[in-house]
Amino acid sequence: MLRTLIEQAQRLPGEVEALIRQAAETKQRLHDLLQDRAKLEAQVAGEVANESNGDGKKKYPNEEARKAEIARRLQANEIYQANDEVIRKAREAVVDLEARLDRSRYEHRTATALLNLLAAAIQTGRQDVEEAVLTRQAVEPEEQKAGARKKFTEAVKEVANGNGLKEAKVKVLEAKPGKSEGTIRAYCEMEGGEKVAVYGKNGTGKKLAGAIGELVAVKFKEMDHGWFAVAVN
Repeated sequence: MLRTLIEQAQRLPGEVEALIRQAAETKQRLHDLLQDRAKLEAQVAGEVANESNGDGKKKYPNEEARKAEIARRLQANEIYQANDEVIRKAREAVVDLEARLDRSRYEHRTATALLNLLAAAIQTGRQDVEEAVLTRQAVEPEEQKAGARKKFTEAVKEVANGNGLKEAKVKVLEAKPGKSEGTIRAYCEMEGGEKVAVYGKNGTGKKLAGAIGELVAVKFKEMDHGWFAVAVN
């Protein structure tokens, strides 16, 4: 209804601003975490490189041996492993915030465009357009959510022993670089016709970018406003 459009047009700019701030803070935290990890890696690498046997010779004389020992020590380092897990969660948080930000911006643009269309229809006496805009807004939100959830349930399956991962087949409609380095944001269509934003990092992102117009199987973690793909086939 008209009240809903006005409420969205008034509320969403503040929501967009808040999400921008949250995304910036999370990215800064991720940057700091990555720096801490790099310092710890450099510290361990230095220790391994300088370690000697009792006879004064280097304990790990070749690069392969040094790399293997560095990897072993980092794997056993509780601080490093805890930092790595926090980094993973921070990266997921950045992707999630950017997805929510895109959604809020889209909803604001849509509400503004519909209000402008409604105003023009009233001024020109186009009652058919006016009714079409208002009817579009008259669908009950819970009804919309129930329909979307039904389509999602029919198209998506749980991955066996996947620790919460899900999988579905989607058609990649378009893909472009995301805001974080190495991320691809693809807009896809599910088998039930529902559209969804799918985010992929590095190799997974490249597969999404190279599959425009194709049907692909995606294993993903569901976020508030999209999917974070862990595998694309």
